Amino acid sequence: MLTTSVVSSDRYPGALNIEPEWTLDYSPGAGFVLTVIVDPVDWAGITAWKARRVDLCSYLEGEAVNDD
Repeated sequence: MLTTSVVSSDRYPGALNIEPEWTLDYSPGAGFVLTVIVDPVDWAGITAWKARRVDLCSYLEGEAVNDD
């Protein structure tokens, strides 16, 4: 599942909080399911990490995953 939101920052006056888009998929190179954060403008990878247990279970069951 991919999500994006932009809201006013509570921390920095005049700034914006940008929630990046994310997705889960199996990486043959890594050998496990990755959570990947991407730039929604050009889909460039920003960072990735091994999926958490709850996200991995949902992925394996074929369900959409949402951390909201």
